[in-house]
This record gives sequence, C-alpha cells and structure tokens, in this order.
Amino acid sequence: KPPVVTPGKLTPYLLFDFENGAFSYFSFKEVRPEREVSKVAGSLQDGCVQTWYCLNHTAIDGAGFNAFVASVRSQWLDPGWEQEIKLIILSSNQGSMPISNWIMLVKSTNALLKGHVCELSEADLHNHISSHDCCYYCQNSSDDARVCANELLKAVVKQMLNQLIGTTHHNAPNLSLASSVRCGCTQVSSTPTAAGVLYTACVSMASERALLVEHDICFKCHTFYTTHKSSDCPNGFPNRSLYVPLT
Repeated sequence: KPPVVTPGKLTPYLLFDFENGAFSYFSFKEVRPEREVSKVAGSLQDGCVQTWYCLNHTAIDGAGFNAFVASVRSQWLDPGWEQEIKLIILSSNQGSMPISNWIMLVKSTNALLKGHVCELSEADLHNHISSHDCCYYCQNSSDDARVCANELLKAVVKQMLNQLIGTTHHNAPNLSLASSVRCGCTQVSSTPTAAGVLYTACVSMASERALLVEHDICFKCHTFYTTHKSSDCPNGFPNRSLYVPLT
C-alpha cells in the first residue's frame, strides 16, 4: 500500500518519510512514471492538499512525482524551513548519544535538504562531526587541565623551595669560603668564622643530577626553576643540617 499522511500540519520530516515510502511503493508495484502521482496523491489526506490536487490534477500528474513533492513543500511547509533544518544540524553535538547514532542522525537530518542550497556537503558534515563529538572535547579538556596542573605544581614547588632556602640563608652562620672544587662532585673547602657546619655540595647520585637538570635547579643553591647557574649563583650553598637530598 502507498504511505498515508493523515490530516494535520505538514513538516519536512513527514514529507521526507512520505517520499521514501512512495518510492518503495513504486518500485514494489512497478508503477509507470506517468501514473506515480495519481497513485499516491490521495495519501496526503489534508483537505487543502486534496483540494489543490483535484483542481490541478492534470498538470500535476503530467509534471511527475518529484515536481509534485516539490510543490507540496513550497506551498505547505513553513517559509524558511530549509534554514531552520540547517541550523538544527549546525547546533547539534553528540551529547550522551553513542557516536554512531549521532552521526546517523546528523546525516539523516541533512537528507531533508537534498537538492536545496542549504544542504551541507560531505566536507561540511565531516568538519562539524569531528569538531562536536565528545572524544574531541574530552581530549582537549584533558590536555588543558594537564598543562594547568603542571604549571601550578611548578609554581608551588618553586615558591616553597625558595622560601625554605631563604630561611636557611637567613639562619646560617657567617662563613668565609675558600674554593676548592674537584671531581664530578663539587667539594667546597671552607673555614668557618662562627660555630656551625658548612654544606658540602656533592651531588653524587645520577638520579639527583637528573632532577636538577629537569627542573632547572641551580647546582649550588638548589633553587628550583631559576635563571642563573652555579657559576654566577648569588645565594651560596644551603646549610648541610637543613638540606634534604632530592628524590
């Protein structure tokens, strides 16, 4: 049987289903092209459509089924319906739907615009889908959050260690240093002028050296993310009694 649309407001979705059902009916019944319109025109049961068809059936039948559907769209769908459908597509996103279901929904909605200037091309559909699915947003959100977390961690560690080293220098005794550097470890000989013990700058573990390089730490004062090097360090060595090896 041909598809039936009961009386009521016609929408792009109803006419799309009617058109597809009619094509299936024509194929199954092997309806000749010149008889296609007359076979299904009565299935659009709206009174206004039926009156229009009865008054013009000779011309409408002769124009063919595609022209018949185009005339129904132009006369009984709301003005600007093509633009509204296009905006629905462009404002859609995956949301909680499975990605395959959402892609099928986008493509089937775009099929309503087939042959119209508002129809989205395959390239336009691909760009919209790739920029509005959850995987895209989740990946970018995760990357942004990871970058922010790393920057925040660096800032906090730098502030804490700078405060610790500043306190160490403030409490350390006055010392006159005599330089004596040897081997991969920086051994500093010194003569204290007050009671206290100097820190011997010896970074002997490969893991500790790697941490110093990774976090831009001065080999002398062990300040994190600094711009100076040990050769021009303005801070001096930290107190051995307060120093905690890097791990």
